[in-house]
Amino acid sequence: MSKRQIEDNVTELAELAIGNAFYRAFSQIAANFQAIGEGLNEDRLAERLSTMSSLYSSLWDDLAPEALQISVTDAQGQRNVKNTLLDALHDDDAVSIELLGKEIFQWKPPIGWYFVG
Repeated sequence: MSKRQIEDNVTELAELAIGNAFYRAFSQIAANFQAIGEGLNEDRLAERLSTMSSLYSSLWDDLAPEALQISVTDAQGQRNVKNTLLDALHDDDAVSIELLGKEIFQWKPPIGWYFVG
């Protein structure tokens, strides 16, 4: 069991970090598809992409789990992959947490987890 106590505000920030990562990734995907559709009927294309991008669409079924890797780095610089962000927050050796390659938390004694983005 982890010695680190995770406060509600840290889990709220973790949820925000997941939302931010989703928004960045999804925005880039949307921009890429719009770019390759340049010159086509943009309104119709936007409508189709909107329909297909529903959170409940089967489009998301094929998203590779490794694309959503959460990694922690310890004080020696060793990186490990975690299954969930909560697992990463509870890792007693972690000093940094990354989601989609972007650092989102740093461990700062004595305050605990510090949200960086």
